[in-house]
Amino acid sequence: LNLNFKIKLFNSAMIGSQAVSEIVNSLKLIYNQKQNFDAVCIFRGGGGEATLQCFNDYLLSKAIAKFPLPVFTGIGHATNLTIAEQVSNQNFVSPSDLAIFLINRLKNEVNKIHTLTENISLLLKRNLEYQNNNFSQKINSTKLMFLNPLKTKQLRLDNLNSNFYILFLIFDNFIFNN
Repeated sequence: LNLNFKIKLFNSAMIGSQAVSEIVNSLKLIYNQKQNFDAVCIFRGGGGEATLQCFNDYLLSKAIAKFPLPVFTGIGHATNLTIAEQVSNQNFVSPSDLAIFLINRLKNEVNKIHTLTENISLLLKRNLEYQNNNFSQKINSTKLMFLNPLKTKQLRLDNLNSNFYILFLIFDNFIFNN
């Protein structure tokens, strides 16, 4: 099973005084072309609590909470939960956990497609068998429709033959006995 993601990277600082404005600007860029995306992933590796403060910013958290696409976060820390993570659609302890979630989600969708494909194939096969049986029945009934009159005529002919033979015997008997 080969799974592919189309990824577009919007580089943003994840630490420091520019982090909030760069992440919010990236969200604005994504918003302007949102029809091209299924989700937004904000991720970053681990770090101390002081380096995570940008993810507690009101403007960034508001932008994530109001975003029209699902926003997933994978911010690499296990002990603290930032506001940005809390308002995202789903948060993960690390970027790796986020990646595993996305891969498993795609696998589940692919499995659903395989199941639907198998079901459609089975339905088509059953329908074809039904149509084939129906067609065979129609051929048989058409044969009977034409064969029955032929059989009836054959029986009449056989009857006439038999009557003719009896007449022949009577006639023969009459001529040779007189």
